[in-house]
Amino acid sequence: MLIKLSYYPNKKITLVNPFSVKSIYSVYSRVSEETITKIEFIDGTYLNVCESPDEIYSLQMKQSQFDYTTQTIVTGK
Repeated sequence: MLIKLSYYPNKKITLVNPFSVKSIYSVYSRVSEETITKIEFIDGTYLNVCESPDEIYSLQMKQSQFDYTTQTIVTGK
């Protein structure tokens, strides 16, 4: 499962695997004078995104909890 977020500062699309995330928190950018979100990964790297931690949480909750699809089988008469 991947979550589509907007990379800060150029707002290009980036995909994040929530299972590799260590922490998510807001930080203040002195350059742009706005609040952004920092995502720290288990391996020690990090990523800055435009979405708030609440938005990221709601996106994660909207994803299905399982990684499979269900097919309906139609049988003939």
